[in-house]
Amino acid sequence: MSGGAERLDVLAQIFARYRASMWGRIAALQDAAGAGLAGGLPAQLRRRAEEEAHKLAGSLGTFGMAEGSRLAREIEWLLRGAGPVEGAGAWRLSELVVALSHQLAVGPPGGPPADDSADADAGPDTAADAGPDTVADAGPDPAAG
Repeated sequence: MSGGAERLDVLAQIFARYRASMWGRIAALQDAAGAGLAGGLPAQLRRRAEEEAHKLAGSLGTFGMAEGSRLAREIEWLLRGAGPVEGAGAWRLSELVVALSHQLAVGPPGGPPADDSADADAGPDTAADAGPDTVADAGPDPAAG
């Protein structure tokens, strides 16, 4: 095995070890999106989701997942804003969480997809199991009508 392949293998092993905690962070973002779609995101949940998005942005960047890191940063900034996260803002948050969940399911570049690893029980088997589709299907899109 070449040095580059060994590094990717080690990176994939480390990613597999931390994947369950990353899914836990995604769950906090799903909770925030759901609360926003329901009409009210409590300040404590908003702050927690902002912190989890910040941690995900750094973690995913470390694993070379630039798009996942970008999505997490966008979520962090949306939650950091002063305005309420409801209506169109809640829909945007929901869309970002779904996209971020997909990035986590795909896994880091050069490694096996997260759900195909030997430790697949640590996270959802599909994006649907992760719950973001439930958040996205919470009702009609307020921006559509």
